[in-house]
Amino acid sequence: MSYVRFCAFPPPASKWKDKPKGETLKYRNFFELKKRNIENVDYAIIRRCLIAKNIPVIISIHGGKTEPYTEIIANGIAGDKFNYYAFLAIKKGLRIPSPNFDEPKCEEICKKSKFVVAIHGEKKKKEKYVYIGGRNNDLKDKIYKKLHDNEIKVKILESGHLAGLCEQNICNRYSDGIQLEITNGLRKDTYLREKLIESVKKVLIDALNTEFKK
Repeated sequence: MSYVRFCAFPPPASKWKDKPKGETLKYRNFFELKKRNIENVDYAIIRRCLIAKNIPVIISIHGGKTEPYTEIIANGIAGDKFNYYAFLAIKKGLRIPSPNFDEPKCEEICKKSKFVVAIHGEKKKKEKYVYIGGRNNDLKDKIYKKLHDNEIKVKILESGHLAGLCEQNICNRYSDGIQLEITNGLRKDTYLREKLIESVKKVLIDALNTEFKK
């Protein structure tokens, strides 16, 4: 499989100041995080960009110790079919909210991709649920149906910061995308996690194949 690599460039000043209500905003943007942390010591960045055009990117911007298993789910969905990006926190506390997330390699791969599917971790420990957000209503409905048919508890969110509806959110910044908030209980369940990965991947492949046939 052929890949292209992106070169890092100085991060732009962040335009995004929004944050979820009640959340402590430790880092307003990547520039602030980078000043106080060292790459490959405190955090790591993984990206995989296929040569193929018009494909989505699956991202986990809160991977590693911030929202565990989200990078595994994102990587599983991407496989060798879609672009992939993960920001992995090697230590705790490295979190930039989605509307503020402006790490340059992430922005570059999101710009080059057809749309973004962002994988996040919801904090509920015991529940095994997937909350679907984002601005791509057609894909939201298709993912909902597929997960529901495969007996995964799922709900489409219409409001609140977990719904991922603002245009500044990294999943919507360059085109209408999808945000999946996955509870801790489901992320830790190996069987359901794999079921989720295969279900979402199938929806994305089918959606792209349908579009190419038009």
